[in-house]
Formats: sequence, C-alpha cells, structure tokens
Amino acid sequence: MPFIYWSSADYPFSQLDPDRRRLLVRQMFGREPVTAESAELVRFLIRRKRRRATALMPSLLAMFLILAALAIAAGYPGWGLLGAVLLLAVLVTATQYEKRREDRVLRLTDEANLDRE
Repeated sequence: MPFIYWSSADYPFSQLDPDRRRLLVRQMFGREPVTAESAELVRFLIRRKRRRATALMPSLLAMFLILAALAIAAGYPGWGLLGAVLLLAVLVTATQYEKRREDRVLRLTDEANLDRE
C-alpha cells in the first residue's frame, strides 16, 4: 500500500480518509478531473513528486555508471556502455513522459482554480 510510505508529518495523506486519497491520486495522475476544492492539494502533490524525482537523479546516474564499470571490469566493455546508454535513455524518456502528464494536470488545476474564483 503506497499510502503508508507517503504518510509523514509534512505530507497530508495521513489526515485523509482512503476514498479521498484514492481520488487525489487519480486526479494527480490525470485519470479524474481536478475539482476546485482539491486543486491546491493536487498541485502540492505534483510539486513534491517532482522535488523527490530531482533529488533521486544523482543516485540513478551513479548506479548507471557503476553498472557500466562492472560490465567493463568483467570484460564486456561494449555491453557495459550499451547498457548504461540504454538505461539512461529509458530514464530520460520516462522523465519526459511524466513531466508532460504532470504539466497537463497542472493546467487542469489552474483551470479548476479559475472556475472557483
């Protein structure tokens, strides 16, 4: 259950009931329309997700370099570099896909805020 990991003192999921959590996650991933009353919370969740992903990037790049170094040390220099490049390409593609989806949801939250005013 991902909500156990997400619940902390600075994260609002611990104070929400399970149905509200599910709705917020669906809104955050663009599966449900963003309502005016939840727009600010959805925006907060997306910003927090982006900060965590940005903080994770150096660790992932270090892991790719370690995998490439291990493959080179094992006598497979071509496979090591190819694997590192392939993993990096997957990471960049997934990051861009998530960014586009989050930008779309952020636009929807802005529209929901405008409807409320």
